[in-house]
Amino acid sequence: MAEVTPELIARLNDIKGLIYRYAGNLSLSGITTRIITENTYNSEPEKLFYWVQKNIAYKNDLKFAHKLISPMETIEKARIGVDCENHTILLGAMLKSRNWPIRFKVTATERPDKFDHIYLMVGYPKLHPVSWVPTDTTIKEPFGSEPLVLDSYIMEV
Repeated sequence: MAEVTPELIARLNDIKGLIYRYAGNLSLSGITTRIITENTYNSEPEKLFYWVQKNIAYKNDLKFAHKLISPMETIEKARIGVDCENHTILLGAMLKSRNWPIRFKVTATERPDKFDHIYLMVGYPKLHPVSWVPTDTTIKEPFGSEPLVLDSYIMEV
């Protein structure tokens, strides 16, 4: 079973801080609004999910060692690719800018004793969620899909 360490909690709090810091960013809010009004998917989270999945390349980092960057920098590095943490920051800031409830899901995908991946869960309905839908933009699967998970930890955002 993977261990929830103080280092992991600190890293998640750093990610959470960036999400809240950029949720009110005017440039990101403008991009988010444009995505929502230009696309035809069913819900705001789906529209944002598919945009990030399609436009931001994924660069695997099983060590959680990459630098955390702003959502705007993630968009700038779209073709180079960013890791799962920075995918999470971007989508999280977009969803929070629209007041969607989110949670982190940290998972062990390679080994059952080590967390190596993160993505968001978005709550439905928006005001009083009773279900949580996975939004892993790093896999080329539809909204609501998840990778094979050997162990997981969920944290409120």
